Order: sequence, then structure tokens, then C-alpha cells
Amino acid sequence: MVASYIGLRADLHATAVAQMQNRSYVGELPRQVAAFSDFVSLVTWHGVAETESAVHEVTVRINSSRRSALDPGINLFKPEANSLLQAAQATQATKNFLRVARFPKATIQKMDTGSEVQIRDLRYAAAGEVKREPMVTVDFDPSGKIISEEIVWTGRDTPR
Repeated sequence: MVASYIGLRADLHATAVAQMQNRSYVGELPRQVAAFSDFVSLVTWHGVAETESAVHEVTVRINSSRRSALDPGINLFKPEANSLLQAAQATQATKNFLRVARFPKATIQKMDTGSEVQIRDLRYAAAGEVKREPMVTVDFDPSGKIISEEIVWTGRDTPR
């Protein structure tokens, strides 16, 4: 019985991944995809697909004939390359984080006291593991000088 359950999950996972790979996202083909099972349902999978310009969070529901319905999902567009993002990517904290991140997504926030670059790995949100999600933050003063850099563990109460 356990072997049948594991085999069924593997088959459903392969179906979800194939469905995600065989579609376009905002007119772009995926570079990489990952599917994570729903805790309640065997036929619902939460996925992440990375394209050239964005990372997409989707839900795949597989029916009994192995066909799936893929919701339009959430499109999180990557920021344009700029000096703050390049400086943040050159820090040791970011390099360490990016070594293990599968689906990194950067956001840049401008504040009165400078700017902050946050980089998250979206696989944690897709897998439902947001209670202790790692994220790197790099803070800059108004002139663009790095003030601090660190990897923190946070819940999904901070912006994407």
C-alpha cells in the first residue's frame, strides 16, 4: 500500500511538472519549473516556473484522466538590472544565499533613509513552508553605499 501511494505521488508529480513545462507564461517558455504537493490533496500541486523576465506561482489540479487545469497564477516580474541590484549580488551574504536558492526573486525598495534589496527563494512559498523562509537583505544609504547585509529567516509578512 505504501509503495502504491509513493508511486501514485511520483506519477502525479511528473504530470504536474510536465504540464508546467509544456505551456508559456506571459508569452515566454519556462527555464525551470518545480511542483510541490498540497498537504490536503494528492491532485493539487503548487508550482513555480521561472522565465526570462519573471517567476510565476501557479496551482496545478490533476483529474482522473491525468489531464490538469493550470490556474493563471501570480506573475512576479524580475527587476531591471541596476547598480543597487548588482552591488547586492556582489555581497557575500547574497552569494551564499544564491548558491542554494532555486527560484530567487529580488525586490528593491526605496526609502527615505536609502534603499533595501530583498531576495527570496520562491520555492518556500510554493511548498507552503513560509514560517521560516530564508531571505537576504542588503541595505544601502542614500548615496548607494552598503550599510548592512544579512540572511534572515522570516514569515510571509514581508512584501514579495
